[in-house]
Amino acid sequence: MKGTVSRIIWGVSLAAFLAARPVGAVRQRKAWVERKDGITVLHVSGTAYEMGHQQGTLLRKEIGEAAEQMWVKPVRAALGPQFDEIKQAVRQVAELCPSYILEEIRGMADGAQVPYEDLLFASLSPDILQNLGVTSRFESMLEGKPGCSNMVAFGRATADGKVYHAFNFDWIKEIGIQKHYQVTAYRPKDGQPFVAIGWTGVLYCTTGINAHGLSTGMVGATNVNKQMVALPMGMMHRRIVQEAESLPQAVAMIGNAKRPSGYNYVLAQPKPPYAIAVETDAKHAVVWYPNDPREKQVEYAIPLTDAIVRSDEALDAAVRNDQTCSNGDPSKPGLEDPRGTESYDHRYKGWCEGQKKYFGALNAEKMIELARAAAIRDASMHNVIYENSARSFYLAVAEGKRDAWQGKYIRFTWKELFP
Repeated sequence: MKGTVSRIIWGVSLAAFLAARPVGAVRQRKAWVERKDGITVLHVSGTAYEMGHQQGTLLRKEIGEAAEQMWVKPVRAALGPQFDEIKQAVRQVAELCPSYILEEIRGMADGAQVPYEDLLFASLSPDILQNLGVTSRFESMLEGKPGCSNMVAFGRATADGKVYHAFNFDWIKEIGIQKHYQVTAYRPKDGQPFVAIGWTGVLYCTTGINAHGLSTGMVGATNVNKQMVALPMGMMHRRIVQEAESLPQAVAMIGNAKRPSGYNYVLAQPKPPYAIAVETDAKHAVVWYPNDPREKQVEYAIPLTDAIVRSDEALDAAVRNDQTCSNGDPSKPGLEDPRGTESYDHRYKGWCEGQKKYFGALNAEKMIELARAAAIRDASMHNVIYENSARSFYLAVAEGKRDAWQGKYIRFTWKELFP
């Protein structure tokens, strides 16, 4: 295994499970945690409850600190009496989640000896907090921060014809969640192996890849169409990598879900159609494909061959009309031109120009170069470059005040994650 790795192999004992669950619901499974170049890498297997309990047992101290210091305590302080309102909304959101999510959180809570509602809050509250519009320091940190970006390239655009998916997650370093980055390799008892990239003690994730080479990414795109009680974006990613075997299945999951607000999802797989973008808000879910002829009808779109790029601005007119990002103003007639904004000029246009510059020569190295250039300075949290056919990826994460794009891109292979 490349990089500096110190491995601690744990056998999560049957006795540990018996303390919290009846014998009939328990299976003895192996799990272990390791550090790879400073990133926590957790390997779990079994039922949803067992995988959660393994996490809680192996990372008890870290989960307790993350839940209290990064989520519950600062949000309670920021919102005051409104905190109880959010907790009630979280309980309603839980009813929309797959049962395996709730069972995993319950297992984690039992293993870590942390209140179940604290971990539920940490995993399900992020979209609620962004939709509330509260006047607090928490909201002030959310406002004004630029968003994320994605590019998928394949076929004629890449050096070997294979699929590469780059995802930059740009958000609020001041909150400090970069202290708790975690790569989790899941081997469910019933279902396909998958990887989720997120944070210790939190099932909410922004990206991942599964055994079919299907990868996910997103861009937050503020929009007036939003609802507090909906399936969180992070749970949508989790559901896709855990359940979907193909892009059509993933599209159906997004389209049929009760969606919280504006997000542009970008997904990739190593077989046709190779990539899709789904521009969404609470009312709309519009799918775009590579080489989509509709792009030529959008004045500000930059049509690409064998590639998809997305930042904040939607290309679909109905979605764009309700956006507030990238100069969007739903109160005015017509569609506002996003050109001249950071999202368009730096991220969207930057990726597109990079794709054209390296057309036919794109590989992991070139994708990393473009990801570094497109990342937002002082907000670059993590960058991921997926090699979808191999199901491997490169990951760079922020550390303290240092941006992710400035750090080392660490390669993870499927074989090391699932030995």
